[in-house]
Order: sequence, then C-alpha cells, then structure tokens
Amino acid sequence: LLSDIGQFRIVPDQLQQGFVNGASGIWYLRNKLLNDAAFLGNSGQRLLAVDTPVHFYGISQGGILGSGYALSSPYIKRAVLSVPGSPFALILARSSNFFSGYLQALSVQVLRKAHVRLLLSLLQQLWDVGEGAGWLSGLYYNDPSSGLHRDQRF
Repeated sequence: LLSDIGQFRIVPDQLQQGFVNGASGIWYLRNKLLNDAAFLGNSGQRLLAVDTPVHFYGISQGGILGSGYALSSPYIKRAVLSVPGSPFALILARSSNFFSGYLQALSVQVLRKAHVRLLLSLLQQLWDVGEGAGWLSGLYYNDPSSGLHRDQRF
C-alpha cells in the first residue's frame, strides 16, 4: 500500500466489509445460534433472546471508526464513542505517530511535502464511506417514543 497509494481504495472497502461482517454476526447469533449448545446455560435455558439489545463501546480508533460501524448497523441501538474524531484526514496529520512514519512513507509518493495535505484530502473522499464523516448526517433521528433526551438520541 505504501509503495502504491493508488491501492488505498482497498482499505475503505475492507472496512465496510468489516461493518457488514459485524452486522451479519449479530444476525447469525440472534437467529441461527440462539439454540446452539454453546449459547445455552447449564440447565439448557437460552442466555440470549432475539431482541437482546446490542450496544457498542469504542475507544480511540474504535471511537473514530465506531461511528460509521454503529450508524451503519441496523442492530446497534446505542453507542458510546470515547476519544472520537472526524474526519480522519484531519486528525491523522495531528497524530504524533504521523510524523514518525506515515509522513516519511507518503513523502515517497508525492513531489513536495505540501502535497501530503492534498493527498490526504483526496484519500478522505474514498475513506468517508467507512468512517464517521460519511455517516454523521444519520446521527440524529427524531423518535419521541425512544424516551431519550434530545442530545442522547442516535
């Protein structure tokens, strides 16, 4: 990837595939594994129900990418994002790790270091499908029956 930045398009595709895999895993657990012996208690009772609520708690990278995951999943009803940030192109360049490795690797791909900001902004357009910046418009919905305060809805 670092030797051919044109291959970056694979990364957001794989991230979205991870979102789909997570949602599929929840569905499978609720529908197909509900009566599996591995998910039954000692006396054979179900430990899960089809309507067991699913929540997400993401810290750091989980807070950054978790907004896209939580908002794309039809099963996650509540999420806590600790230390989130968006858009990724903006926060990446502010990371202490960026200057120790990523900037040097990206400098091989561009003519001038000033072009790195432009490159990150262009890559952000591909990245938006998998991170919070691409999903933030769906963050708020108006459902008075939820019992949540206006600033708690998701």
